[in-house]
Amino acid sequence: YNIFFLNLCILPLMSLLLGMGILVGVTGLFSIPFGMFLGGSVRVILEIYESLCHLFLLLPGSIITLGRHGKAFYIIYYGSLLLFLACYHWFQKKYVIFICIGMLCVFYVPNPSDLTVTIMDVGQGDGICILTEKGQAVLVDGGSSDVKNVYKYRIEPVLKYYGVEKIQAWFLSHGDKDHVSGIEEALEKNRKIGTILLPDVNGDETLDKIRLEAQERKINVKKMHPGDKVSAGNFEMICLYPDALEMTGNKNDHSLVLYVSRKKKKQVFTMLLTGDIEEKGEDCLVESGALPEVDVLKAAHHGSSTGTGEAFLGKIQPEWTVISCGKDNPYGHPHKEVIERLRAIDCPWVSTEKYGAIMVRFRRDGYSLSGYKKKD
Repeated sequence: YNIFFLNLCILPLMSLLLGMGILVGVTGLFSIPFGMFLGGSVRVILEIYESLCHLFLLLPGSIITLGRHGKAFYIIYYGSLLLFLACYHWFQKKYVIFICIGMLCVFYVPNPSDLTVTIMDVGQGDGICILTEKGQAVLVDGGSSDVKNVYKYRIEPVLKYYGVEKIQAWFLSHGDKDHVSGIEEALEKNRKIGTILLPDVNGDETLDKIRLEAQERKINVKKMHPGDKVSAGNFEMICLYPDALEMTGNKNDHSLVLYVSRKKKKQVFTMLLTGDIEEKGEDCLVESGALPEVDVLKAAHHGSSTGTGEAFLGKIQPEWTVISCGKDNPYGHPHKEVIERLRAIDCPWVSTEKYGAIMVRFRRDGYSLSGYKKKD
């Protein structure tokens, strides 16, 4: 309905716009200054158009994100299209309106997907998208040090692919650029975010800035403490670390660590998201006794040798490890020391550097990992 009313505002000026455009073109052949003077009226009309479009974008329902549908959708849609043509040419035309309504409704049928966890390819950075069966999206980090406009070109396409219009919750592990540049961009563009969740640390200026900007935009902000839980659909995110801390030197060791679990009937899938936590933070977790065994580990600090230590791995015993890092990154991630530690416990690993986005698919008999692109 927004398009209908927008056209009512735009169409009356269309004849004037075309007429002035022709006049400007003809006048410019004889006098460029006079043509430029008349061109001012065309510019005014175009600016009115632009302002009206921005105004209508602010109205509810102006943008509908449908997401990518499966094969069944296209079979139903094109089948309905053929039925429409048949009714229009050979049968009673009164049925055409009902077929049109049916074709329109099929776009709004929910698109369930077994693809529910995506470690996004954000280059040299971190970004995880958890999608529940009800279509709720939870993000953990989302930033890059080598990809500009990472939200626009890496995060938002994933959300649009799944038909997500609002981010239910957005966790930030810490304030480094390669973890937060995406949310800074999203806030600047005034994207829909339900709640932002941060570690309870003092002295992280970047997180403090994000918190204040979010509050100005009326977005709920919450600090996480060990034991705090956030539920979304059949997923549960539990904070394991850190407790209230004063920032001292190494920001990485104050990273938020999340234990993610998915329960469906008798099946339980678990995953550990570790931000950029390093040896000191890992030791605190090991000593706390709060570390459970997990199915999938998102390796800390992009596979840096300063994290994912032997004692830590021995405690969680991951079946798979995912490393998020950029291709040909200047830091040499993932470091060979980490790969050797993973091999020592017979844990296979995959990286976004080689496979692009890493996707966790859930099936009746468990889960599987796959990459968006084949290994070079």
